[in-house]
Amino acid sequence: MPNTDSDTAMAKFPVLRELRGGRVLLRELTEADVTDSYVRWMNDPEIVRYLESRYTAHTTEDILEYVRGIRIDPNMMMWAICSTDTGEHVGNIKLGPVDWNHRTGDIGLMIGERSVWGQGYATEAIDLLSGYAFEDLGLRRLTAGSYEQNTGSIKAFLRAGFQVDGVWRDHYVSEGETQDRICLGLVGETLQAPGSTKESGWKPYRSDVLVGINYSLVPFSEELITEAYIGWLNDPEINRFLEVRYTSQSKESALGYLRSIDRSGSSYFWGVKAHRSGEMVGTATLQSERVGAPAELGLMIGEKDYWGKGAALEALDLVCRFGFSKLNFPKITAGTYGVNMAMNFTLKRLGMEIEGTIRDAYTLNNGESVDEIRWGVFPGEWKSRQGQMHETHA
Repeated sequence: MPNTDSDTAMAKFPVLRELRGGRVLLRELTEADVTDSYVRWMNDPEIVRYLESRYTAHTTEDILEYVRGIRIDPNMMMWAICSTDTGEHVGNIKLGPVDWNHRTGDIGLMIGERSVWGQGYATEAIDLLSGYAFEDLGLRRLTAGSYEQNTGSIKAFLRAGFQVDGVWRDHYVSEGETQDRICLGLVGETLQAPGSTKESGWKPYRSDVLVGINYSLVPFSEELITEAYIGWLNDPEINRFLEVRYTSQSKESALGYLRSIDRSGSSYFWGVKAHRSGEMVGTATLQSERVGAPAELGLMIGEKDYWGKGAALEALDLVCRFGFSKLNFPKITAGTYGVNMAMNFTLKRLGMEIEGTIRDAYTLNNGESVDEIRWGVFPGEWKSRQGQMHETHA
């Protein structure tokens, strides 16, 4: 761990080595990087829209003073984010303040060159810096915060292994409106003890409670079998495309289904909870015949007030992330009624591909026969498509 005695400020930090990835190179930010381009970034309203620096007009002199201050602060360090191909300086990423007692540090970043927005620079920079913080500095936890509408930044951190730790309601004011602060965190393994043969390195912390930006998935339990939940199952508008519509549902039948999931070693069942209200708004499932086999998605958004507001997409995104990253499922599939346009659109946005159609697979309540649309996605495809669909800029 770095020296924490007060000999000199600079002695507390190791040398800031270069961190090289596929397309991103991180090197120590110096005064030479304070160019006209850097000054332009700091005065561009779109680039600094979610930065606290937006309240002041910036000059070369004040940015130079800021960089000098960072370089002599024992609890802060900053890298220039550069292209490995061209060497071009496209943004900055900062680690700090660092709390050496608790071994935690905060990450902030800015991608200043708009030409590289949406190309994965933010995610790779976060990933490189996280590895350095855990392996070189011995930190055990990293944090970050984002305006709720800065979805590009939030997605970049999530793709780098961070999880949403909480939401600070109405924490910011932006363009006259309040916004929540999304608090993100990543926990790494502690440094190996002296003499230990344990392999060094860090691994993202994961849990069966899946936390997203606006919704969380919590393991379904008997306590969640409420009157409202039973009401969803028996509502003709909600269960229109669910097989439960053929029989009247009760607490006993819901308990029976929950127990069948519990007996399975490769199936999962969650309640979908909204962060703002704390209420359960639906359910999600991921079921497989056996460990190592493909898994099938299932979803119901029961609270009609949440229809069309992104709950389905975020819940399924969390399920896929869990299925591929933690459970290593080789493939995730889903089946939908051909006339269920909302779910078909959601699966397409999720990154799934149509794999086939089963003609006249279902019969609606009015007696009409409809096709089943079969969807599927492999881990590499899903990861690639998430980057294409969700990353904007940080």
